[in-house]
Amino acid sequence: MATHYRPSSPGLTMIEAPASAARNPRAAPKMTDEGSDRLSLPAGFLSKLAHETVGHLAAVQASSYLLRKHGREISGAREQEWWSAIQKAGSRVQLIMDRLCRLEHALSGAVQPAEVDLALFLRDLAEQARLAGPATEVALDVRVRAGETWTGDAGLLEIATECLLSNACKFGPPGTVAVLETRREGDFLEIRVTDAGPGLAPDEVARLFEPFFQGRNAKKNGGCGLGLAIARAAVNRLGGTITYQPARGQGTEFRLCLPAVNRR
Repeated sequence: MATHYRPSSPGLTMIEAPASAARNPRAAPKMTDEGSDRLSLPAGFLSKLAHETVGHLAAVQASSYLLRKHGREISGAREQEWWSAIQKAGSRVQLIMDRLCRLEHALSGAVQPAEVDLALFLRDLAEQARLAGPATEVALDVRVRAGETWTGDAGLLEIATECLLSNACKFGPPGTVAVLETRREGDFLEIRVTDAGPGLAPDEVARLFEPFFQGRNAKKNGGCGLGLAIARAAVNRLGGTITYQPARGQGTEFRLCLPAVNRR
């Protein structure tokens, strides 16, 4: 019987994945050293992290200084602008720290396989993404066959899928529908997330999974540019791949291709 796994909750029944589980050699994660299961960070990651964090903290420092020095002399609108800058910068730093915690989990630690009820798992994730999304709602259509299961590290799968669903809700125009569906392709499970957002310019695709990279359409929607990089790290640990292609008409389509260790 499949474990009724709910994202971010305990109660998983841990099982040993079959030694014969299918794995695509081309999807194998890059190792930092022989015999290690840790993935390497891309070149320049730490310097980019420091640059991003220091930039946001500098905004807090500058706005705080101006409020302290000129707080009694400025108009209410101007004061509100500086407080808003502090809040925005603090939120960005908090988001970066949250993403780093997720990245640490995706890059290290033992993979813990469990049998996952995909219908329950993905519907719960979709509901979380919808509730956390912007006020301009994007509907999420989850197309998963009842009773379908998958065996693997549910925490890593949550990291990867949550990023795609969050982006679909964030970038989709009001009143549109984003679709999450699963398919079986030979010995692999494929999870697709398609939205009707603005998509990517051709010159942005090559950098899509770089840490801190944000496309021109993404910058106005907040975020820190770490989501897809973390999703890829999580998928690599699962022995799979994550790919992007333009959706038909308008929008984006992301595909997670994972070894289907268990089928039902």
